[in-house]
Amino acid sequence: MSNVKILPFPFRGRKIKELRSLYFAAQTAGWELVKDAQSVDHLLVHMGVLSSGDILHIIGLRPFGYAMAEEPGVFGAISVALTHAKEAGIKIVWTLHHVLTPDSEFPEQDLAIHQVLADFADVIVVPHSETLRAIGGLYNIDPEKLFLIPSASYLGLYTDDETDAAVREVVAIPAENRVIGLINNYGTLSEITTFVNALKLLEESHPNYQGLVRCDFTQGEVDEEAEIADAPSETLGAAEELVTAIPTAIVRFGQLPRHRMAAWYRACDLVVFPEYRDMDPYPLLMAATFGRRVLIPAGSTLARVFAGEEWVATFEPAGPGEDESAALAAGIASTLGGDSGFDRAAWRFARQQTPFAMSRAYAKLFAQLAAQANGSADSVGSSAVSVGGSVAPLGGSAADSILQEPNEIAVGV
Repeated sequence: MSNVKILPFPFRGRKIKELRSLYFAAQTAGWELVKDAQSVDHLLVHMGVLSSGDILHIIGLRPFGYAMAEEPGVFGAISVALTHAKEAGIKIVWTLHHVLTPDSEFPEQDLAIHQVLADFADVIVVPHSETLRAIGGLYNIDPEKLFLIPSASYLGLYTDDETDAAVREVVAIPAENRVIGLINNYGTLSEITTFVNALKLLEESHPNYQGLVRCDFTQGEVDEEAEIADAPSETLGAAEELVTAIPTAIVRFGQLPRHRMAAWYRACDLVVFPEYRDMDPYPLLMAATFGRRVLIPAGSTLARVFAGEEWVATFEPAGPGEDESAALAAGIASTLGGDSGFDRAAWRFARQQTPFAMSRAYAKLFAQLAAQANGSADSVGSSAVSVGGSVAPLGGSAADSILQEPNEIAVGV
């Protein structure tokens, strides 16, 4: 596959190391990675170097929303460019992480570009079998285009050279304390409020429970090596005021440098996501990478995805008129009061779903698409790749045919 190109977009931001690992297997096989397409303008220029059998890989949509809001004509330019790409035999792969871009400042444009990519993509890579249910008809998506590559853990991508005991000693956590963490890149004030109030409710019955809050309110992209990035002042001020109600809590707002990420997870006994209902498993997989158990709302997309996983606990959300904090408090007490050893289950899961296994799954997909462009392969929609474990149908009988090859990619490194 030498001289065949992959153009990822956008190739920037907080997860550059993850992006590089995603293409490791393809690059090892001789594929050329066309780097540094950061804005929509860059993308349109870089697409000019692609030819038949090359891959355009869309992995994030936020830059489209910004560009379309600033210049309405960009929408037409994107559609024209994608049309020309398909006519030239360039294969378009869209990795769908979220139903819609989280906290998008331009929701109308965001929905529009989701539909455009659903129409133009040759293959839509999805992280789990609940994708179509999560989308719920918000935009039209052809089930025959779906290709299942479960998201990987982040094993090996973050510095992790301290033990749990060492981390807890550094931040002076008493040995008898149980630390409950709220660690979220898309933290909201309502989520912090629920978390703080839940811990207040548990103070008397569980005096050894200690809170940890690490939320990112930053806007846009930040320097990965920066010690802390600026957050919107009003949001940050309100968040700081909220956490004063739990004075023993360990608190940090803003983006963390990579080498300090592991310590925040290792300090926790349990990581909670009081309001997380997105379909992207990223935050759960981060916790699993460092051997942490998680608590998420029952009935959510990820509760269905991870049903049966010992390290994923659920709590029953509050009903109409009920106190969400009380529901979370009950879930925390029940989870921490049960059996132990779930950290080992999380570790095992992280080692089954490795970044390298996912990289090989993508390399195989790209190879199939390139062969198809050259007329030497059948439709890629006839099979799917499963990295570890079996998979269920992606969405009714129309999609059943794409799930014929579970476990075809070997797991482990």
